[in-house]
Amino acid sequence: MSTTPSNEDFIQAVTAELPAVRAFVTALMPGHSNVEELMKRTSLTFWRERGGYEPGSDLRAWAFCWAKWTLRTYAKQKHYSSWVLEDENLTRLIANRLRDRMPASADATQAALDQCLENLRPMEREMLLGRYVLQQAAPRRGRRRDAEAGTLKVTLLRLRAALRSALSERLLTGPAKA
Repeated sequence: MSTTPSNEDFIQAVTAELPAVRAFVTALMPGHSNVEELMKRTSLTFWRERGGYEPGSDLRAWAFCWAKWTLRTYAKQKHYSSWVLEDENLTRLIANRLRDRMPASADATQAALDQCLENLRPMEREMLLGRYVLQQAAPRRGRRRDAEAGTLKVTLLRLRAALRSALSERLLTGPAKA
């Protein structure tokens, strides 16, 4: 006899899986410009099909399956069939890799980001946090450091790219062994 999860439990569990679902959606429709629309449709499908989820089973696999069918339906409606990855073996490979490698929650992502920030030099970390956490204007910080705003902008772009790369690597490989 199966038990149905409460709506609140289901929402919490699905929400924790959304980063992995977003990566899966992006992998199945590479280059599509409206991932947000696809995620809305996919989330609605999850809600409509929640009664079919068996508590205790692999929610990520269930979500990937429904995401795949939602994208295929969307692609047919919008005549984007060439955008959807149709190779079943490749789709399964992508799903397996994401299921194994994506963190299970936003907490894991935040922990990975914190570790990546710790690996930056103090001045670099201060620049990023000043700009994106404290939301200081670039020219003000630029004068404070005797740097031109353009130079600071380029430095911030490079730091963001390096941080994005390090975060992606950390999320795919897991925490570094000490």
